[in-house]
Amino acid sequence: MSDWNNINEQLNQLAKDKSQSKWLADVKKDEALRSTYCKLKQLRALVATQQPMSNVQINASFQQLNKRIKRRDTILFMAGKAKYAAVALLLLAINALVFYYGKNQQPLQYTKVVADNGQISKVILPDSSIVWLNAGSTLTYNNRFANDNRTLQLNGQAYLNVTKDTNIPLIVDCRSLKVKVVGTKFDVSAYAENNQINVSLEEGCVELLDPVHEKIHYRMQPGEVATFDTKHKHIKVKIANIQDVTNWKRGHLFFLDAHLEEVVAALQRKFNIDIKVQNPALRMIKFNAKFNEESLEEIIKYIEFACKAKASIGYENNQIKTVTLK
Repeated sequence: MSDWNNINEQLNQLAKDKSQSKWLADVKKDEALRSTYCKLKQLRALVATQQPMSNVQINASFQQLNKRIKRRDTILFMAGKAKYAAVALLLLAINALVFYYGKNQQPLQYTKVVADNGQISKVILPDSSIVWLNAGSTLTYNNRFANDNRTLQLNGQAYLNVTKDTNIPLIVDCRSLKVKVVGTKFDVSAYAENNQINVSLEEGCVELLDPVHEKIHYRMQPGEVATFDTKHKHIKVKIANIQDVTNWKRGHLFFLDAHLEEVVAALQRKFNIDIKVQNPALRMIKFNAKFNEESLEEIIKYIEFACKAKASIGYENNQIKTVTLK
């Protein structure tokens, strides 16, 4: 009866049939079995007082715990006699549960990832999802990420390659819009200064949700670009080459029906410069362009030609620092 499962079955019978007292007396005579019996009762009590865990959460807890077990402990465990193996297994199970619940009872702490102007950052999240952050963006998540939630707060632009987990969908919170996914590749542009949030789906499926008014619930298909108007609360969908949209990860720029004001903001983040638009009429001009290897000087010349504007450029150490569009 040194097997943990056997003892567990006997405990189940003991709860139904009090005549199992002889078995209980035999257990108490054996020190190892008595220890196993007591710890198993504690384990059952612990589980009974906590919320149920999914198999995914239990497996994750065990995996994280196993990484912490020293190799010599493993050797001792493997070399032990059979009746002590049950005790070691039980201790491992109890430690895993304590680790899981202890982690979830800790105060929330947040990790913030920042991509400054002029930078693009790549982040690997605790669930192995990969995120590229565009310049001038921040991504925030708490210490329970991949444990009981997969919620990200995004300010800026990010491309996400999400690890599939049907039990815990990933949520990208962009203030007035939430993007819900299970496993997919997509791009979200949600800079605080813009009144639009753009979601571009490369593969898989995402759902767009309005957390406040609950009027928005749109299920996107690959190849779609959805633009959510944060002021008027409506979505406009169009088809685009998603690789053009997401090529900012390689340093490229792509503008599709973008107002010059949006173009200016993107250039300021990418090149870490200051651009002023003195002529208000220029701000609302629609702009379509794709820049791959062009220099900042070439891009400014293109804007001058397309928008019929005049640019004054300020240099510092032979590098552009300011641009004024008239």
